[in-house]
Amino acid sequence: MLITHKNSIGLLLAIVGICMALSVSNARASSVQPMTVETLADHSGQVIEGVVASVRSYWAADPRRIESEVTFAQVAYLKGALPDAGDAFSLTVPGGTVGEMRMQVCCAPDFRVGDKWILCLLPSYKTFPVVGLYQGAFLVRADRDGVERIVYERHGVAEPIVGVDGDGFLQVARGCQGKAHPHLREARNVRVNFGPAEPDPPQALSRDEFVALLHPVLAASRDHQLAAPAGRRVLVEYTPVPLKRSDMQKDLDRHRAENGAPRTVPRREAPLPRKVEDPARPLLEGGKEVRR
Repeated sequence: MLITHKNSIGLLLAIVGICMALSVSNARASSVQPMTVETLADHSGQVIEGVVASVRSYWAADPRRIESEVTFAQVAYLKGALPDAGDAFSLTVPGGTVGEMRMQVCCAPDFRVGDKWILCLLPSYKTFPVVGLYQGAFLVRADRDGVERIVYERHGVAEPIVGVDGDGFLQVARGCQGKAHPHLREARNVRVNFGPAEPDPPQALSRDEFVALLHPVLAASRDHQLAAPAGRRVLVEYTPVPLKRSDMQKDLDRHRAENGAPRTVPRREAPLPRKVEDPARPLLEGGKEVRR
């Protein structure tokens, strides 16, 4: 869990947030296990396609954290449609922005109003509702010709999805030329040197091609037989862990109890370095050279 703030209090909250994130689940967001398309489909309770209509971030309690309610409109179901499913869908996700404070789960999609997504949703979750964090989140973005294409988006960088390899993993085009980070391209007095020109990377799959690729895999995937929409949060019980005093702290407490002295660490004076004189170097006394 990443937390940013303009003052030093944010640093303390960042440390607390990281500890909270690690205590919620044994899974680490920064080390996501690669998943095949079949694995993504099997873990998905529902697969939806929709446009982000609104994002409402707020402070939640027990423990104190930022959450966001994301509402999708124009929703279509590629898997797991319930009998009473409508064209709107809501998710509660960890992270968001409240005032000057921002929390974000590493490698998780960043939902913005107006963006269109295809999401593989877990039946229930403890860390994030999307299967494999970014791996089950596909941003649908129109190209210059108006054709909707499928990309992964991580840290603000779009990676076109171009197909599936022989092992069943999604293939991503990663071209080096023209891919400099926006901060580098826009920075002043910074020159980015590119290597030799390389062929243009393959074009990303269109939305229709990607859905056609998913359909047979989703049809053969596990049916979770949901009675409620997927992406439901599982409440986590937090167990307090007592802090243990170190042996040094115990000694200081004992010393304070016996002598009434302040509980401080004894200060040790470091010995001064010895001055080694060069016998060949003359010494000056009273402006005169003296040889010893």
